[in-house]
Amino acid sequence: LIPNSSIEIGNGRLNTNLNVNIPSFAQINSTRIDGLISLQGLKGKAKQLAQPFEANSQLRFRQEKIGVEDTQASIGDLVAKVSGNVNWEKGYNLDFAVLPFNLNSLVAILPERLPVETDGLLQANLKLVGAIKQPLLTGVINSFKPIRIEKTQFKRISTNFYADLNNFVINSLQLLPAAGGQITGDGKIKTQLGESLQQNRPIDFNNMPLAFNFRAKLP
Repeated sequence: LIPNSSIEIGNGRLNTNLNVNIPSFAQINSTRIDGLISLQGLKGKAKQLAQPFEANSQLRFRQEKIGVEDTQASIGDLVAKVSGNVNWEKGYNLDFAVLPFNLNSLVAILPERLPVETDGLLQANLKLVGAIKQPLLTGVINSFKPIRIEKTQFKRISTNFYADLNNFVINSLQLLPAAGGQITGDGKIKTQLGESLQQNRPIDFNNMPLAFNFRAKLP
């Protein structure tokens, strides 16, 4: 249905009862929709990711507002419960509670393999806000069991970040090595995801300019 889309839909069940009024793409903020969409067992794959996705959701449309109800989405072994709403005029207001996951599960969805070995459990809470064409994702990620990166053990890792279609910014990062002390940091990765999506090209994780600052206090 969407020309040059980077998302391929496999199968799933769609039940819908909608009344739609979209003036034009240029006036997408004036879209008015009433009704209900129910998605069950929707499966597919995004070209930029190595693992397939699956989703179940109920979307309730009331004029310019879409309520997200009973929604769960997964990519590989990553599972998130989604709630909130999308307003065509005001933008996104969505919360994502990512269930506890192994660090390897996050690495597995990336199209390029990381040059380090990882292991350990994390949990994350994310929020998507911003205008329809300018989304902003903020989030907090915490470990709740020891983490291993290569041969180094960490008893705790925590970070908070934000991301738009151009940059991924880590406001703060804290790592507590099992041997004692702490490592803190911040930084930015220039992702240019918007450009990749517009041009329908794979995301090149090996060609993203980055700048990080780290500070260590070790025994």
